[in-house]
Amino acid sequence: MQAPDPINNRKTTEFKHVTPPEALPDVSESQVDVTSVKDTRLFINREMSLLAFQWRVLEEVRDESNPLLERIKFLAIVGSNLDEFFMVRVAGLKAQIEAGSVAAGPDGLTPREQVGALSAEVAKLMDAAEECLRDSLMPALIQAGVRIYDYHELTPQQQSEVNDYFV
Repeated sequence: MQAPDPINNRKTTEFKHVTPPEALPDVSESQVDVTSVKDTRLFINREMSLLAFQWRVLEEVRDESNPLLERIKFLAIVGSNLDEFFMVRVAGLKAQIEAGSVAAGPDGLTPREQVGALSAEVAKLMDAAEECLRDSLMPALIQAGVRIYDYHELTPQQQSEVNDYFV
């Protein structure tokens, strides 16, 4: 019988509750005037909602019952999604700010307020992702026999091969 692959060994995953980030406050029904659709507390900011989704993807990175390479892929998804988020969503908000827009959306936030809230939330998300990479994924990769070298750690021959391949 073959030993399980340490990189892709899959354990049973249990459903876990993911706590939404502080940026999406829980509002009880008693605090909301449901008679008015103009009550901004009824609306969740779409950009903050997208960041809340990225936190849920990061939870998959943190879940050690997921295979190691799947966890790496989830981390790459967070990075890719944040790239697109900034290129599309944040760029759109900045264009609104440059155009002088001070109109608040259904959630009551102006474009400038949204950018401020998003910056703070992205900083927390990126800190958590970096911590996960540094403290969990990299040690697990090393334990599985996978080492990622910095360019300066390569021999001159290896550097030449890398340059030939990538440049």
